[in-house]
Amino acid sequence: MGAALYFETMNSITLRLVIVLAALSISGLIIMQVLLLQKAFRQEEKSFSHNVLLSLKSVATQLIRLDQPGAVVADPVEQLADNYYVVMVNDAVDAGLLESLLQKEFTQRNIAVNFEYGIHNCQTNRMVFGNSV
Repeated sequence: MGAALYFETMNSITLRLVIVLAALSISGLIIMQVLLLQKAFRQEEKSFSHNVLLSLKSVATQLIRLDQPGAVVADPVEQLADNYYVVMVNDAVDAGLLESLLQKEFTQRNIAVNFEYGIHNCQTNRMVFGNSV
């Protein structure tokens, strides 16, 4: 009887050890998946911001060159916060043209999001036009 009891105790200890190791392995896998998803999300956000920045630079360059052909365009785009940019063109801007250029650039770069834009007159310090697309 003593030998059989010892055998059952060893199986119980082995079973518990296997369960604990399996739980630790699963926990480790879950933690790794969460970390990889966070990294992928950060990379996707970074890529999105970069594409938006490039699109806005292209639109600003097009607007500036319409009025001043051959003009050298310094960096006209400033990112003030996540998903909030200011583009300085220092000229009057046609709202319809601006919207069409933004939509074209965003489409070319596969940026499919709703966005808001506004035209601000720096001389009067007032919003001239704003729209959601």
